[in-house]
Amino acid sequence: MKRLIHILLLTLVLGACDGGPSTPAAGGHTPPPPRVLSARVEQGSLAQRLERNGTLRAARSAVLRSREAGDLITLPRREGERVEQGELLFAIDDALLRAQLKRAEAERAQAELDLKRVRRLQGQSLVAEEELARARTALEVARAEEQLLRTRIDQSRVTAPFSGVIAQRSAEPGDVLGAHSEVLRLIDDSRLLTEVRVSELLLPQLALGDTVELRIDALGGTPLEARIERIHPEVDPATRQGTVEIAIDAPPEGARPGQLCRVTLNGRALPRLTVPFAALRRDAEGEYVFTITDETAHRHAVRSGLHFGDRVELLEGPAAGTAVVVSGFFGLSDGSAV
Repeated sequence: MKRLIHILLLTLVLGACDGGPSTPAAGGHTPPPPRVLSARVEQGSLAQRLERNGTLRAARSAVLRSREAGDLITLPRREGERVEQGELLFAIDDALLRAQLKRAEAERAQAELDLKRVRRLQGQSLVAEEELARARTALEVARAEEQLLRTRIDQSRVTAPFSGVIAQRSAEPGDVLGAHSEVLRLIDDSRLLTEVRVSELLLPQLALGDTVELRIDALGGTPLEARIERIHPEVDPATRQGTVEIAIDAPPEGARPGQLCRVTLNGRALPRLTVPFAALRRDAEGEYVFTITDETAHRHAVRSGLHFGDRVELLEGPAAGTAVVVSGFFGLSDGSAV
């Protein structure tokens, strides 16, 4: 009995699956094609406006080190104090060097006397030519030793290579320093710089001397006039971005190295084809849009460029005026009726 029931149920299920010829939807109508929202490919003269964050730094900075080992005896300036070019910043005790210099001066004087004597005797044919050569060499060595000590004495006193502000003081008077020990760091804050990263697509539109807008958050974000001072020659192959240096020639009161700043760059206005960013699609084959012709969607490969607000530039794609789908992509494929 149970076997008979199972056979009857299986027959009913198979009959239900085999519905015979397809029938129209309820009401006898074929479902309408999907509804999509479209926009036009537009052509116009557009300039890219790009904002990038940066960090201010001094146009020049220098780490001042001791050139001679010895006791630090003079260090009059502290952090934040302004110094002028050529001003004495620190000095190493040079008493030992001066004593060595006196001995070198005496040896040089003696070498001069010896050379005069040998020349006189050589004129009387009383000494060989080799003796005259040795006397000349001895005098040259004595003069070189004297000059070396004078140079070392000069290097025991370090002056400011440019006008600026003491940014860091790493030693105190009385410290015993080794050669090349860091003592001060000097910055020139009369000009400030920042570096920003820019897409390779925008770099050709920038030039040295171009005016840009710069804002410093710590100063309230008031727009300041700055300029492009340097464009680095290489582009990072990983990010496809280059480095642009921005200079502020007259920093406002309160601007300091290390502060956050925002730089706005404006490219040149050029004729461009654009579509709404929502129209751009991507998959494993690349970028594409759906164009609409005679109520039919067609996949169209494109190559995108710069962004302009809610629109994106098309470097390669459909012509201006072509309708593209911006909404209603679900189930959409090449050749779909819309």
